[in-house]
Amino acid sequence: MFLRQAVVALRATCGGSVPALRTNAAITFSSPSSTASVFGNVCSLRVARVPEHVLCNALRPYATNFSKRSELSAQRLLDAYRRDGHLAALLDPLQPDEGAAVRAARVPWLSSSLHGFAEESDGSERVPALLSADSASTSLAAFEARLQEIYCGALTAEVSHLHSPEEYEWLTSQLESEDTDTAAIDSWEVEAWKLMARSEEFDHFMGRRFAGVKRYGLEGLESLVAGLHVLLSRSNERGVESVVVGMAHRGRLNLLSDLLGLGPEAVFNKVSGGSELPPGEKLSADVLSHLGVSGPVRLGEGRSVHSTLLHNPSHLELVDPVAVGKARAKQEALVAAERCSVAEARKRVMALLVHGDAAMIGQGVVPETMQLSSLPSFTVGGTLHVVTNNQLGFTAAATYGRSSRYPTCIMHATGTPVLHANAESLAAVHKACCVAADYRARFQRDVVVNLVGYRRHGHNELDEPSFTQPAMYRAIRSRPTFPQMLELQLVSRGLLTAEEAAVTRQEERERLDEALRSSSGVAGLSLRHGNWAGVPDTATSTRAEFEAGGSAGQLQPETGVDLDLLRTVARASVTTPDGFAVHKRLLSHHCKARLRRVDADPAERTLDWATAEAMALGSLLADGRAVRFCGQDAVRGTFSHRHLGVADQQTGERHYPFGAPDLQFASEPTTLEQQLGRPTGRLHIVDSPLSELAVLGYEYGVSLETPQRLCLWEAQFGDFVNAAQMVVDQFLATSDEKWGRQTALTLLLPHGMDGAGPEHSTCRVERFLQLCNDPHDQPPVRQVPHNPNMHVVWPSTPASYFHALRRQLSRQYRKPAVIVGPKTLLRHPDVVSALEELAPSTRFQPVLPDPRFEPNAAAGPLDPQLVQLVVCCSGRIYYDLAKQLSEMEPEASARIAVVRLEELSPFPHAALRNQLSRFPNAWQLRWVQEEHANMGAWSFVRPRLHLLSTALKVANGAANPLLTYVGRDHAASVTGLSSVHKQECADLLEKALKFRARN
Repeated sequence: MFLRQAVVALRATCGGSVPALRTNAAITFSSPSSTASVFGNVCSLRVARVPEHVLCNALRPYATNFSKRSELSAQRLLDAYRRDGHLAALLDPLQPDEGAAVRAARVPWLSSSLHGFAEESDGSERVPALLSADSASTSLAAFEARLQEIYCGALTAEVSHLHSPEEYEWLTSQLESEDTDTAAIDSWEVEAWKLMARSEEFDHFMGRRFAGVKRYGLEGLESLVAGLHVLLSRSNERGVESVVVGMAHRGRLNLLSDLLGLGPEAVFNKVSGGSELPPGEKLSADVLSHLGVSGPVRLGEGRSVHSTLLHNPSHLELVDPVAVGKARAKQEALVAAERCSVAEARKRVMALLVHGDAAMIGQGVVPETMQLSSLPSFTVGGTLHVVTNNQLGFTAAATYGRSSRYPTCIMHATGTPVLHANAESLAAVHKACCVAADYRARFQRDVVVNLVGYRRHGHNELDEPSFTQPAMYRAIRSRPTFPQMLELQLVSRGLLTAEEAAVTRQEERERLDEALRSSSGVAGLSLRHGNWAGVPDTATSTRAEFEAGGSAGQLQPETGVDLDLLRTVARASVTTPDGFAVHKRLLSHHCKARLRRVDADPAERTLDWATAEAMALGSLLADGRAVRFCGQDAVRGTFSHRHLGVADQQTGERHYPFGAPDLQFASEPTTLEQQLGRPTGRLHIVDSPLSELAVLGYEYGVSLETPQRLCLWEAQFGDFVNAAQMVVDQFLATSDEKWGRQTALTLLLPHGMDGAGPEHSTCRVERFLQLCNDPHDQPPVRQVPHNPNMHVVWPSTPASYFHALRRQLSRQYRKPAVIVGPKTLLRHPDVVSALEELAPSTRFQPVLPDPRFEPNAAAGPLDPQLVQLVVCCSGRIYYDLAKQLSEMEPEASARIAVVRLEELSPFPHAALRNQLSRFPNAWQLRWVQEEHANMGAWSFVRPRLHLLSTALKVANGAANPLLTYVGRDHAASVTGLSSVHKQECADLLEKALKFRARN
């Protein structure tokens, strides 16, 4: 109830001081009472959408009817328990139960006297029926006891921070309702005990048979497996068919061996030293606690839900955005394939994240991921979060591990409800999980279950936890396990017999013994299934490309496109609806300029960077592929060059020629589809929040769902990727080699030493090259095929960029790519490509020759026999060198050739060797870069260029070394002084082309 309704309800309770509601959302008291006169004749309270309990508290002093005032006091007391009852809850299983009344008495604002009841009240005062389960008035004592039972027991909640009053009212009504189907609950408790007993027996079995293995068992939080079963079963009843799970180490093996369906045989095979991979897969594999699995989860009664537990690295929460991104991709696939509504897709596909308590509050990727939860281009309609709360972070107690009361306090910022449950109260776990699943289904928003337990052992089973927590572990070791305690309770209640319990445990031990005996060679994991079925492994595919390429090196796929199609794509990219008011400058310098380029005479058709990009993306869409393009300024482009979405200057309406940024499947065709006259793939062009780590992880998750989608992530400046380095290290660079998980995720990193200062100058390309598995000691012409873990591309022309983008989806397999992109080259007059360079049968060229020595050179080709110095470089520096050459004496410049490496990894040995062999009289080979010597590509290319120069047997008749370097000196930082930058550039260019010529 909000402002107007609250005032109407209070008029009858306020005696002579009747509030009158003003249109400016202020309350004034038009006829003062004796109470109000204390504060003056007029009292005004400015409000805007104030909840009822807040308004009632504000108006409380003006009520003169004491029976009604008692009703207000009861409402205030109820609100206090809803808000602060969790402070008196019994959440820690290791703490003795003193009784809810004793705990509540320690919380001053839960005192009834604070809310208007007599301080010495005997509790007999009548209060109205305010709880949903109450049908008549009750005594104050009974009312307080019920509130303490609801909010101060083993289950409690934090809901006062919710942004929606509807959600607040629904959640409190669910918590305050009583479970009436006791038979169903009793039956569930027996099934829950069986799940926990099997988990416990698994832990004991592992402890006996594999005592030296770190298994990160579930002992102390056994109810997690029962709680997850409730979440999955209840969600399935609400329509969920598929769930993507991200979780860290704790309890992972317990879930893999039983609930999630990998089976103990595969686990035991891995523990015994076997591989989780199918025979013949030559991958590095991963450790036990990082394994993932995909398959059905049996829920009973013939029901099941498909579960995908993602592989997870040791950065515990890093998988969170990956899981949410993959869930989003699954939802988008449903919308596109079945034309179902967005709400239906979100109902059927869900993300489930299992957090550790210390990692949840300690790792920034969690709040970053939460900030994505309600954004149109990222939301999945609610994620279920479960916290395995050990009350420890490795060995650090909560008092040293966080500044907040709970690890879930970060959820307050997004208005996410938190349900706290004592892990050794099965009723609390059951209700928390049921309410969470129902809330997610009803409101399509995130919700958290904080499961408070402990670790029976240390961080892993080989730790000695009493070194650091002696008191805590005395308490733990003096108590039986929760499954054991629950077993005794069920037996005493007649729901289970001791014989049945013993048989259940014995059967599980026998099952595990048999699983161990038959575990040898059981891999368990299927690497390519679902949308990836039929996609070959990368090792086989790269070997085939190597064999097809012969002496030219690895064969590049054809990525050229019909020129008429490209012109149609370019026109569509700048076409807007009739009457659409495009910004005048955009209309002139972007839209009309692009049309002039593509409609010019064939000899004059040149493409700038943005046009080539639009052609690459649009042609992929025309092929039926999907593209997701995400970045902090992706739609416009950091440097205002892209404009794949434009705003009407009169109405603010957005137009996206290739597709919209949200999930909704548009019934209206896109501009591209209209001009082609047929359906195409869709572009999701997304302006992301100011986050790199979670957003890049999210995009990686999206890319895992299908090989038919190109996912692009663009950093605002190249150095912004520093904040997402963990995703690059743990997923992008290694997922194929560790887990056989391919991805075509492509990073676009604006880079260039153009005076932007220490940060915005460099994308740190050296770091990506260091991550590449490209061997530096291979012969110049590879004798064995190389399977690169990722591509590092440094294109210098629009054509190279076009082919690099299309190559990502033109091979049978998928590889990630890092594209070192330009800044100043985006509008450089010389940075253009002829449209014919994108024609059919063209492909990406990893090495570009010096155009002055080509047959089509404008002034006629130079003689390669005259060349004595070959300069190799990548990126923007080429255009500075070309300008410098054009200003030299013709005789001098003819002795220098400049060769561009458009791709650094995999290093183009054969292609570069073929170029260098054109200059038989060259006696100096030089690498030139604008970066500092300890940055850029120099450390990567140096040993490879040395091998090439040796293989070419170029005579070195001078004292100078054959291979030389020109670039900035070693430094820790790029200069922020423009004068120093200009001088460095001048010095570099002067040295770059200077050499002592031989006669």
